[in-house]
Amino acid sequence: MLDPGPVHVGTRFEEVVKIGPWRITARCVVTEYEPETRMAFRAESKPMSYDGRFRVEPAGEGSRVIIEGSAELRGLWRLMQPLLTADIRKGIKHELAALKRHTEADPMLTPGRE
Repeated sequence: MLDPGPVHVGTRFEEVVKIGPWRITARCVVTEYEPETRMAFRAESKPMSYDGRFRVEPAGEGSRVIIEGSAELRGLWRLMQPLLTADIRKGIKHELAALKRHTEADPMLTPGRE
């Protein structure tokens, strides 16, 4: 987090993204935020910019996380796009599995549960 206080539209944060063998630091800003239901952000780094949107919906006894996003590679990185697409998808699946483990281990992290 780069800004103090609770998350809101405009909150800035940094994240490290693994792309192939490289680690890229991106500066991000929250563009939409509704606690427990949705969050969106815009990220900028030298080789790429990307948007991410997360929605949480009730699903039976649990929740469903819906992720949408888009990315734009810059310069010579664009030539590597076909190779990096599969790697990025694999990384997202890994992050979702970690999110699932954490929320199932701590019911207070799951929206709608007390």
